[in-house]
Amino acid sequence: MIGGVLAAIARDRLCVVEQRRRVLPERELRQLAEARAERALDFVASLKAAGAPALVAEIKRRSPSAGPLRPNLDVGRVCLQYVLAGAAAISILTEPNYFGGDYADLRVAKRALGPVGGAPLLLKDFVLTTYQLYEARLVGADAVLLIAACLSDAQLSELYSLTLELGMCPLVEVHSEEELSRAVELSPAIVGINNRDLVTMQTSLSTTFQLAPLVPPGTLILSESGIRTRQDVEAVLSAGAHAVLVGESILREGDVATKIRQLLGKERGD
Repeated sequence: MIGGVLAAIARDRLCVVEQRRRVLPERELRQLAEARAERALDFVASLKAAGAPALVAEIKRRSPSAGPLRPNLDVGRVCLQYVLAGAAAISILTEPNYFGGDYADLRVAKRALGPVGGAPLLLKDFVLTTYQLYEARLVGADAVLLIAACLSDAQLSELYSLTLELGMCPLVEVHSEEELSRAVELSPAIVGINNRDLVTMQTSLSTTFQLAPLVPPGTLILSESGIRTRQDVEAVLSAGAHAVLVGESILREGDVATKIRQLLGKERGD
């Protein structure tokens, strides 16, 4: 496991999971999750159908590197704006202590998008245990982020398999060639390449430039972090990415719909 902020967040999440287990044992949580009748939406199919670039727009209240992003964030309203402007899916940060998120944000997004047919929701958190996957299924996640840097090979394999068993899409996130090689062993339908250095917290699109050519053909590539302009989108597309995940540069704009159209290369009314 990597050190620094990421390690601190991981320790915190494990403590929270243990507290929740005392209230609701994992066996009971699993029964509730498996009994959920609503099928998860197909995250990968949605990105493919959108064409390149497909946009995963993010809901994030704050981050350790950027601080507060959008005061008084109305999750439901912004998610609806995202989808109507062309986002193919939405990422919801649910980690509370460092990012200000909560599972309630994902539930709110799910309800808000119902009238327009919905959009796949990616639960973006520091998932380290099977307990969290049962929680993700129960709150309505369609896809779940699995950060390779936080997980051993055995953990990554177990969580990847269980995510699929629960009907959700596992998005394995990598930051290096070593992590990508571990991810490829799982034959994933999609890989996330995070352009943020997890030690310095700085971003560089060079990570996508270096790793994308190493991803096996047929595997969808989602480039994450550090994407701010249409030129950035075009740069990662040229490297082999099909989709981009963008949060901060959208949330800092007053008109999120216009920003999304700019990133997608669409003019108003097209």
